[in-house]
Amino acid sequence: MRDDRDGEEIESLTGRLIDRFPGIPATSIHHVAAAAWAEVTKIPLGEVAADLAERAATESLTHYPVPPTTETAPDPTPPRSGSPPS
Repeated sequence: MRDDRDGEEIESLTGRLIDRFPGIPATSIHHVAAAAWAEVTKIPLGEVAADLAERAATESLTHYPVPPTTETAPDPTPPRSGSPPS
């Protein structure tokens, strides 16, 4: 059920945030986590999915091997004899 899943997600988020913000009371962190979860889950999935997909694609493309273009690639044809190399 959705409520059970939401509760598990909020507890998981709360635990991670407690580890990152040890000086803030756990109850305050839980309230902030629950409020943030409520806001995020109101957003239609399509909007979130599009943003996440763009971020994932951008990250993948950052490391994507790009072949040289014709402007930057060396000419693969050997020079003719007697001609200076280009």
